[in-house]
Amino acid sequence: MNYEAEKKAALELLGGKFTRFPNPFFITLIKDEGQRSSDGEGMYKAVGPSFWKFLFVLWHEVMWERKEKTNLSASLSLRLFGIHPKDAMLWATAIVAGGLFSIKHKGNFSDRKASIYVYHPADIIAWQGFYRGLMQAWGEWRASRGSNRQYGESMAAWAKLVKIQVDKETAALRANY
Repeated sequence: MNYEAEKKAALELLGGKFTRFPNPFFITLIKDEGQRSSDGEGMYKAVGPSFWKFLFVLWHEVMWERKEKTNLSASLSLRLFGIHPKDAMLWATAIVAGGLFSIKHKGNFSDRKASIYVYHPADIIAWQGFYRGLMQAWGEWRASRGSNRQYGESMAAWAKLVKIQVDKETAALRANY
């Protein structure tokens, strides 16, 4: 049996409904972890593993073909990501603040209503800038966690921090390409 036939058979065992996350894309993002940051003042610190689960679930739903879908979107409530809803809120806020997604319809956590996430197709530089910026923002957010607990964690403050860092990192990447 050749590779293509083996791959097809393996995917059929999974019900033929497996949506793969592009490996080169993942490697490009993850390779920056632990590297010196673009400003040279620190290192990129990996985000929590719940981010990857969030992203894989979201990506799967965005890329899943359904008859009623008219665009690259996903309808998910925060509880459907398989992670703590507070973490899902953190990552959902980040991907919207980073400009990769927008929310067409905002769900309601207490009623378990889904939000509709709409993907804005982006090149690898935008994604790499997003992940670098997210790592920078995550490092700052974690460092200020004590004061966040004292005064309440603000998603607006988190969104602003992510946007600033993503814009900075994306600009630095585009300047070097």
